[in-house]
Amino acid sequence: MLKYQNIARTFPDGYHIKIYELRGCQKTWPANAHAHEYFQMWYVSQGVCLHEIEGESCEVIAGDLILVPPDVEHSIIPKDVECMIFGCDFAPNILLGDPLLSQMEKLGQEAFYSVLCEVRCKYVIPEDLQQRMENTMQKMLNIYTKKQPYSIIELKGYLLRILTNIVQVTRLGYDSTKKFDGYGTNINAAISYAREHLTERIYIKDVAACAKMSVGSFHYYFKKYTGKSYLDYLNMLRIDLAKMLLVESDLSISAIGYQAGYSDAAYFNRQFKKLVGCTPGKYRGSNRNI
Repeated sequence: MLKYQNIARTFPDGYHIKIYELRGCQKTWPANAHAHEYFQMWYVSQGVCLHEIEGESCEVIAGDLILVPPDVEHSIIPKDVECMIFGCDFAPNILLGDPLLSQMEKLGQEAFYSVLCEVRCKYVIPEDLQQRMENTMQKMLNIYTKKQPYSIIELKGYLLRILTNIVQVTRLGYDSTKKFDGYGTNINAAISYAREHLTERIYIKDVAACAKMSVGSFHYYFKKYTGKSYLDYLNMLRIDLAKMLLVESDLSISAIGYQAGYSDAAYFNRQFKKLVGCTPGKYRGSNRNI
């Protein structure tokens, strides 16, 4: 039996539109599969979450949007504490009661409401619309928080703009694979940054900034692009540098570890043995005369 969240409880102020912000560190995320008697729209601003709807499961990351129609069972959980979402719940009558929207079929177009009720696990928003989408959601949150006279009209206007963009993106057949392919340059920039700063302490926020991504999105795309987590990739680069120094220099093992970015000699030894299969000293002895 589905766990419903009903309209009266969700919209006690009579607005029939509710705007909010949700973060991965909060405890207000829905814990189980559930359905609503209203639409729910979530735009992911940063981080990663897992969305499951009608048997389909996918990761939803920064720049993606979820639109769940009424009476459709789904679940969603954050995959990192940095996940941040702009949410908008709205009642069906916001759309069904609009005389202009009801005229779409007479104008030779698909019924707007029917298009929005098509179930998808996520919508991938084109990059040129992402900043506009985030700005719009932030404006809606500010308007909703103040609740000044006639602000419901403003909210409906912004909501219809977003929904129109979603329908247009869907009908134009936007290729979501372009989003991933387009980040290759950003990931390569992050790798170059790591190579240039191997001897220093590297902060993930600086690397993500270099890649022009949020930390959550960077982790996701880096692993998609390289097949490794960023930490594993960084360790690989550092151990490769250490292997070269062990063979080509007379530096002590602790000095080589420091040169490779490891301030703790014991940690350097553990990482080296983990990746190479032997200690730095044994590696040097076996490769010096080759």
